This record gives sequence, C-alpha cells and structure tokens, in this order.
Amino acid sequence: MAARDYLMEGEAILASCAPFYATTHRILRCETRAGKEECDELPYHRIAAVELVRQPRHAIAIAGLLLALGGVFLWTIGFISSVPTIVMGVGFMLWGARGREAYYQFRSYNMPEQELGRWRVAFRGSAGFILTVGEYVRRPLNW
Repeated sequence: MAARDYLMEGEAILASCAPFYATTHRILRCETRAGKEECDELPYHRIAAVELVRQPRHAIAIAGLLLALGGVFLWTIGFISSVPTIVMGVGFMLWGARGREAYYQFRSYNMPEQELGRWRVAFRGSAGFILTVGEYVRRPLNW
C-alpha cells in the first residue's frame, strides 16, 4: 500500500503512523481490506477536535475494591491495623478508574458515529504524528 499513489499535485507526506498519513492538505487512512486497497481522507479544515481518550483499568479497580472490602471485613472483626488496607484499596480503585491513555480520536463536523472508529490513532508511538496534525489544524486540540 503506497499512500503516495493518493497524493494530489504539490501534496507531500509530513508524518505517518500506519495506517494514517499526515500530508500538507489532509489526513489519509490507507489500508488493504479484503484484498482491495482503500484510502479515506479527512481534510484539516473539517477537523473539529482531536481528543485524547482514556480507558479505565478494570483489573486494578476490582483488585482495589476487593482489598478495601477485605480491610472493612478485618475492621469489623476487630483488627484495628486494617485501616491501611482500606486506604490502599480505595487508592487502587481510584487509580484503576482514572485509567490510561488509549488513543486519539479525530472528530469532524457532521461525522457519523459509525465512522468514528475508523479515525482512532493508537496513543503509543503517535506523538509526532499528532503534533504534526496539530500544527496544520491551527485549533486547540483537546488532550
């Protein structure tokens, strides 16, 4: 798959984060599906926002809940030293609920909900790509 095949006259690729390519005029998403090459575009002037989406860490939050409940149980049967366990459990629940950075979501004007999934860029390894897009959008990015 060569994104260069889809460039317009005078357009150049500035940054990439496969399958996304930031050009001087737009963002391209080029991929092969069912043996057929497809390339979608999102012009910079249509981008309304780029959001950093966080996803909760459910396993850590559940472990914190169990730790806190265990501390409460120990407290009810008379172990006064269970207070640190309760505090640690609540801390783990908050940490798990806060989550971690998962992906950047491009949003444009009048973009249908089913199209949003196609314009998600993984968080890891995409910092240069997102900064390049930010320079061309010239709007505050929501991260």
